[in-house]
Amino acid sequence: MGTLIDITGNRYDRLIVIKRSHTDKDHFIRWECLCDCGKTTYSRAQSLKEGRIKSCGCLNNEKRSERVTTHGLSKIPIYHVWKGMRQRCSNPNNKRYHRYGGRGIKICPEWDSAEVFIKWALEHGYKKGLTIEREDNDGNYEPSNCCFVTVKINTQNSSSCIITKEISIKIKEEYKSGNMTQEELSKKYGLTLQSTSKVIKGITWT
Repeated sequence: MGTLIDITGNRYDRLIVIKRSHTDKDHFIRWECLCDCGKTTYSRAQSLKEGRIKSCGCLNNEKRSERVTTHGLSKIPIYHVWKGMRQRCSNPNNKRYHRYGGRGIKICPEWDSAEVFIKWALEHGYKKGLTIEREDNDGNYEPSNCCFVTVKINTQNSSSCIITKEISIKIKEEYKSGNMTQEELSKKYGLTLQSTSKVIKGITWT
């Protein structure tokens, strides 16, 4: 029999190992663990180390509850905006992952919850047919960096967007004349304010 490795004090996800407890019927040592929720559970060291046991059971209960809740949300259009956002950032098999999660774009922790995201969206201008846009194309999905726009404008603001030389010249000339503000130019050419600002400063996409 190998030397027993004391894992007392180690944390495994939501569990902290308190002490060695007993030997079970299969002759494996069980460790007493305190879950973050306050409950006590007993687990084998290997199960903890391999991540098969992550809590006293509360984590699985929460996931089941979330699945039931999100299933009810699946009929709401904004839910699919949330789902698409998550897929782009966390699923390597998503065809757009390389432009989002693949280059470090993340979703803020509070938006891991569909309910929290949907509440924010409805309070910040979301309507059916709109899509979410990051104002800083290199920034994360988070309240301070997101708004809702039409699909057309969102596409124009993407990192693959091409703003032609002719449009750039017109924007610069009209802005220099003082007849139109950046906001007005953005609406006229169907761009975000950030895109218009970059054109005025001489930054264009090619």
